[in-house]
Amino acid sequence: MRRPLTSSRSLSALVLTAAAALALLAQPAAAAVLTIGRGLGDTWRLESPYRLDPGRSRTVHYAVNDGNGCPEGPGTAARVDWYQSGVRVAWKVYGSGAGLRLIDVATTRRGDRSPEGFVVGRATYAQVHRRLASAKLMHPEGSLVLGPTMLSITKVVGYDNWVDYAFWFDRRGRLVALETDHGGC
Repeated sequence: MRRPLTSSRSLSALVLTAAAALALLAQPAAAAVLTIGRGLGDTWRLESPYRLDPGRSRTVHYAVNDGNGCPEGPGTAARVDWYQSGVRVAWKVYGSGAGLRLIDVATTRRGDRSPEGFVVGRATYAQVHRRLASAKLMHPEGSLVLGPTMLSITKVVGYDNWVDYAFWFDRRGRLVALETDHGGC
């Protein structure tokens, strides 16, 4: 015959069950989706005006890119901010406005994913290449590189306008970053 749970035992069981349920629900909610040409979730939207969020770990100013000009990826940014969360954002003045606008968003946070379901820290080069066979294989260099190998997709969205989508991989072929940027005027 079963003994009825005492009130403290039933409360403990309830708390443990609730904690487990919250942990399961919190995991997917913590991951963000990086969408080509849009940015990262609702937090970082391409073309939005400059803002500084809490948790910024460093900023680099590229004075050579200060003037108003067409963005062509993060290498043309006037300001690049890195956040402790693993997000990097790049800003440039372009078009009719005088203020900085978001031109590039990248994430290295484990668990963030692409709309296709490729997850940072879990997906492999072979999986991404098999699904996105038309992506260009590149080995870029420079201070804004997020890995030694990149698969890049460019989508033309208007006359002299495009968006890029990049999948960055480490030497073992593991997905380490996702990036999207706006180019053209």
